[in-house]
Amino acid sequence: MNHSQEVMKHLEAISDPIRMKIIFTIGCQGRLNVKQISSHFTISRPAISHHLKILRNFGLLFCEKVGKEMYYSLNKHKLVIQLRALADELEQLEQLEQIEQLNVTPSAI
Repeated sequence: MNHSQEVMKHLEAISDPIRMKIIFTIGCQGRLNVKQISSHFTISRPAISHHLKILRNFGLLFCEKVGKEMYYSLNKHKLVIQLRALADELEQLEQLEQIEQLNVTPSAI
């Protein structure tokens, strides 16, 4: 998988509105368990767990088991890296567009 594809996969993981809200909830409140996270949503706990699993699989959440509870915290470093990578990709696309515009000769009138 090339760098662009990896960035796109991570964007897919965070682009879902529920997952985005989970990221902001955990980011603002710190380490939370599923029950605490679920209290911010109207969807079921199993649905929240599904979204947490996706975020965890992409390395965007840390997970720690304490007794019977799983606690989640945001991997801010990984999220920042992915967002910077997106910005870099967009910047490269913009530079390519500028180069292409310079190489296009206006048609004769």
